[in-house]
Amino acid sequence: MSGYHRCDTPKSSGIKDTEGKCWYCGCELLPRGTNDPRAATRDHVYPKTKIDAEATVNCCYLCNQRKGKFTLEEFRLLVAYRKRLIP
Repeated sequence: MSGYHRCDTPKSSGIKDTEGKCWYCGCELLPRGTNDPRAATRDHVYPKTKIDAEATVNCCYLCNQRKGKFTLEEFRLLVAYRKRLIP
């Protein structure tokens, strides 16, 4: 699966995997620990509460918080709805 990572990948190499952009919205990521919604975080693509999967991606803090416990598919539908891409 392109763009996915195993959790055992060193976190320091994480931002390079998406070329410094959020995997969900595509914004430029700021360094981790920055007090900004675009600060880099790691997110479990599939919430641990729903699926026992360890795939993680780089994303901004804002997308990580908005995604919450949604699956990838649920979150993409939510984003598309908010951007008025679907009725």
